[in-house]
Amino acid sequence: MSQALDPVLQVALDVPLPRVFDYLARVDIGPGSLVRVPFGHGAKTGVVVGAAAGSEQPRDKLKAIEAVLELAPLPADWLELCQFVSR
Repeated sequence: MSQALDPVLQVALDVPLPRVFDYLARVDIGPGSLVRVPFGHGAKTGVVVGAAAGSEQPRDKLKAIEAVLELAPLPADWLELCQFVSR
């Protein structure tokens, strides 16, 4: 799959910033999936919260999700609860 076709996924990370981060996915990953992503000089574990048609960042600057850590995503109602609590 070429990079231009890779979907942009929004990942919530445990960092002191009130936002999600955009990453490219080279495999089919749905909301609620636990993933490892590059962040700064290391890697962090996060939760996919959605997909986006694009990103504020140029596609060539977006990094790819490194690994899917949990094959069974969080149930939709748990994900909704997490989003409610974060607001």
